[in-house]
Amino acid sequence: MWSQERRRERQAYYRSETLKKLADSATAGQKLGGLITFAVGIGLMIFIKSMDRSDPVYLVGLIPLFIGAALLAYAYSLAPKQ
Repeated sequence: MWSQERRRERQAYYRSETLKKLADSATAGQKLGGLITFAVGIGLMIFIKSMDRSDPVYLVGLIPLFIGAALLAYAYSLAPKQ
């Protein structure tokens, strides 16, 4: 009986520590997500522009670019500091 309680206590401790680490790394994950989305927007614009189209379809790449910029702006300025 004692060993089962000890095991449950240990599992609860590990769960709480994992949740704390996830909460602490949320801002870092948001920064990474913003950088990736920003880079995808730039890459998409370059790829579509390289197809030599006369109409400005490459501006579609501004959508992920602005989303990435918004994520980065939030992560660096508005996100709660921990």
